[in-house]
Amino acid sequence: MEFLSNWDAVRCIPGHTPLDGAIEQAERHRISFSDEQLSINTVGYQRFLSIAGWLQVTRGNRNILLPCEKLSEPLRVKPGTISRYRKFAMDDGFLRLMKRHSFKDREATEFRFDVSRVPMLEERAQKGCIEAFRNGAN
Repeated sequence: MEFLSNWDAVRCIPGHTPLDGAIEQAERHRISFSDEQLSINTVGYQRFLSIAGWLQVTRGNRNILLPCEKLSEPLRVKPGTISRYRKFAMDDGFLRLMKRHSFKDREATEFRFDVSRVPMLEERAQKGCIEAFRNGAN
C-alpha cells in the first residue's frame, strides 16, 4: 500500500535526470502546436517546446533548466540552435526567464514554461505552477 500511495509522487525514474524523463515523455506524448502559437513552425522547435513543457510538469512548481549542450544531442541540432529556440519560446510566450545565468557562480539560466497553453500539460501540472509562471515567482 505504501508503494501505491507514493507512486503518484514519483517524478522521474531512478538513474534518470528530470531532463531524460521529459525527453522520453515528449516522445511518448507528442504535443502539436498551431501556426498561430509559433513564430517559427519547425519540427525541431516543436520538439523543444514539448520537452520544455514536460520538464515543467516533471519539476512541478520549480524552475526548469534547458541546457543548450545537453538538449542539442537528442534534438540533433547545434547548441546555438537551442539558444535560439529558448529565445523564440520566450517571444512566443511559452517560456519566462526566471533567473539569468552566472558564469562567476556557475549557475544556469532558469525558466518557467506556461503549461496553461497546452491542455495535456495543464491537467498534469502541479498546483501553483500556472500562477508562478504568470507572477514570475521563483
